Amino acid sequence: PFYAESGGQVGDTGIISSKGFEAEVLNTFKVNKLFVQRVKIVDGEIKVGDVVEIKEKSKRLPVVQDALNEVSKSGTMPWVSVDVDAVKGTFNAIPRRDEISDLADIKEQLVVEFYSK
Repeated sequence: PFYAESGGQVGDTGIISSKGFEAEVLNTFKVNKLFVQRVKIVDGEIKVGDVVEIKEKSKRLPVVQDALNEVSKSGTMPWVSVDVDAVKGTFNAIPRRDEISDLADIKEQLVVEFYSK
């Protein structure tokens, strides 16, 4: 769970990791209701069935608890499942483009151009 850039605040950064995978989160932003992390893959790749969890020392941070509360109320996308009690998420499937309804308003070419700079 990372907070998106908003109201002049910079988006959260950090590390997302699982067994055999690590990505550095360079920025977090929100498009409609979808939180998006720009990441740099540091090691490995995430695969269907991989479990991602929050490091023990971060599990009680207010930002993590707020995100877990939101997941409890709103749920997640079908390709990700979250175990709120264990503070873990499982990557269930690679989403198809038509499953990501929040992408309807995204101008993909502009995103590619922005991150290619």
